[in-house]
Amino acid sequence: MRRPQPYFKKSHHAWYVNLNGKTTRLASEAEGEEAAYIQYDKLMAGRQPIAEGGPVEGLFERFLEYHKSKSAEATYQFYRHALDSFAHYIVSANKSPVLHAVVGWMPGQDSSMGIWRTRRWRRP
Repeated sequence: MRRPQPYFKKSHHAWYVNLNGKTTRLASEAEGEEAAYIQYDKLMAGRQPIAEGGPVEGLFERFLEYHKSKSAEATYQFYRHALDSFAHYIVSANKSPVLHAVVGWMPGQDSSMGIWRTRRWRRP
C-alpha cells in the first residue's frame, strides 16, 4: 500500500493529504511547506503507537549496519551514540519520530549530524 503524501492545492493556497478516504488540510501557503510536513508527521505518528523496537529503531539499525562496514570505527561510534540517545528519548517520552522530536532532543547533544542524515531516508 502506498503511503499518502502531502500535496499543494493551488486553488485553495494550502497543503493537504488524503488519509483513509478523507482530505485533511495541513497548512496554508503562508505557513509553508515545512509546517505542512510537521503537521503531516504528527498525523502519521498518531496512526501507530511509539514503541521500543519500532520502525525508527529499525531504520537506525540499518543505518548503523551500513556504517559499521563502510566507515571508520570512530564515525560508527559517533552515529551509534547519537542514534541510541535519540531512540531512547522518543521511546521514553513517547514522542513521534519527527522534526519536533528532534528539536526537543537536540539541546542536550553535541551534534545531530547522524539524525539529520537518517531523517533524509524517511521522507521521499
